[in-house]
Amino acid sequence: YKQAVSPAVTNNDVAVDGVTTWAYKEYKLAFQCVDYNNASTPSYKAKKVYLSHFAIVKTGTNDIAPAVRVQIDGTHDFILSQGDATSTVTKGELDLNGNGKSDKNHWSTMDPDTETAIEYKNAASGGESYTMQAKSDAVVTITDIYDFDDDNKVLVTTPESNADTSFITVRVWLEGWQQFGTGDYPAIWSKDYMQQDFEIQMEFACEADKQ
Repeated sequence: YKQAVSPAVTNNDVAVDGVTTWAYKEYKLAFQCVDYNNASTPSYKAKKVYLSHFAIVKTGTNDIAPAVRVQIDGTHDFILSQGDATSTVTKGELDLNGNGKSDKNHWSTMDPDTETAIEYKNAASGGESYTMQAKSDAVVTITDIYDFDDDNKVLVTTPESNADTSFITVRVWLEGWQQFGTGDYPAIWSKDYMQQDFEIQMEFACEADKQ
């Protein structure tokens, strides 16, 4: 496989104090199966492509890896994290002004005695959480190199012509609701988690041909 298209994300970045951040980064990976088989002219085979290894690894000073989410969009779609969590809650009360109390809706009543705490969440329907898959749901177990026998994990099928290319889309983002903090507002992170490095390991495989 190869990275076919450079990341092109528009209207998705913001610069703060000279540091540019993105809501997500998107990559498009292209796959072909090229077989020379001792011939000068290659043939292109239709092969099902699977994810055979996946890991998110800390490489920075502070471990940001638990907040990393990877979405794979192909024949079958997956949202994966470092562990085997199956959902992420994306709502809750926060203390963004740092006064030790939940933020209040001052504009609702203008009365401190009846103000209600703000529950932050995505305004869209279903914005309170999203589901993910365990790694075992996406990564194929290879016991027979000639037959993986798990079509529910196929990511893409390679084309039988050099004129065609099969793609998957990989999106990566940091989940801001990951609970790194302590106390009543664990979804509020300290600055220690800014500009931290991590590594996404992905290995792909297809079934071997029987000779």
